[in-house]
Amino acid sequence: MYKLSKYIIISDSIGKKNQYIIYSTRSTTFVIISKETVDLLLAENFSNVEQSTFRELENCQIIIKKEENELKIILDKYKNAINDNDTLYFVIQPTAQCQLGCHYCGQKHSKNYLTQSDYPLILNRIEEKLEMNSKYKNIQIGWFGAEPLLGLKSMEILTNQIKELASKYQCSYTSKITTNGLSLKPDVYNRLIDLAIKKIEITLDGTAATHDQRRYTKKGNATFDIIFDNILSCIHSPRFNPLSTQLVIRCNVDKNNHQDVYNLIDLLDQHQLQDKIDEFYLAPIHSWGNDAHLQALEKKNLQNLK
Repeated sequence: MYKLSKYIIISDSIGKKNQYIIYSTRSTTFVIISKETVDLLLAENFSNVEQSTFRELENCQIIIKKEENELKIILDKYKNAINDNDTLYFVIQPTAQCQLGCHYCGQKHSKNYLTQSDYPLILNRIEEKLEMNSKYKNIQIGWFGAEPLLGLKSMEILTNQIKELASKYQCSYTSKITTNGLSLKPDVYNRLIDLAIKKIEITLDGTAATHDQRRYTKKGNATFDIIFDNILSCIHSPRFNPLSTQLVIRCNVDKNNHQDVYNLIDLLDQHQLQDKIDEFYLAPIHSWGNDAHLQALEKKNLQNLK
């Protein structure tokens, strides 16, 4: 006896042949099937599904055994992955300050920065984790904000100290940063490379027309052109190497900007950035204790974008 997995997405019809894409979020694979097959699956009439198609759907975990407890299997899988993970991941916020005043942001920015007295506390916490578990072979730091580049000096000081700690415990060291990109000038980009930053994630909420209505400075000034020029400067830098330091573009989407996503993709294409940017992804806006959820996209509209 079989059943349809709960963790699938079925597209709208595609092409003239009236076919559908069915995607398994469990196996991250997809199958293209006919409307007739979709109707059979939704009716749980599995015995009439063509045999080769049935086997493919089963292999992709789109069809599963009826007695299977999917939630437990998925939770056990991730628990085992956590237990087997040999990387200690630590997020550090160098400052609570940010230049932007994005309407959907749930943070309260302040002119607070890490100080000399904070560094030993951070290092002691990391070392406690390393002493508690000998499985760790790697240390990865995520520099996060507000806007972490405003605390770049602290990042440099702590990086050197954490590298020494990594060496003491025979661990490798890597880091990544999530930034609004406003301060990502060529000299700053070079400093990030020197800090062993392996991934730089920058947010663009569409093209200038929509981005500047959402991601503006606290004085209300536009930011898109500055950020996009910074991205291009990074890519044209003599030190740019996508194999060692990846650039990632994140696009926050809601009702006000989701249609402009396509224009942003076209703009990236016009500048031939397909092979330069390692990843482009969408992130739905949701509430962080504010009213951002009022502009949230319906699930079906977000799926259509993806």
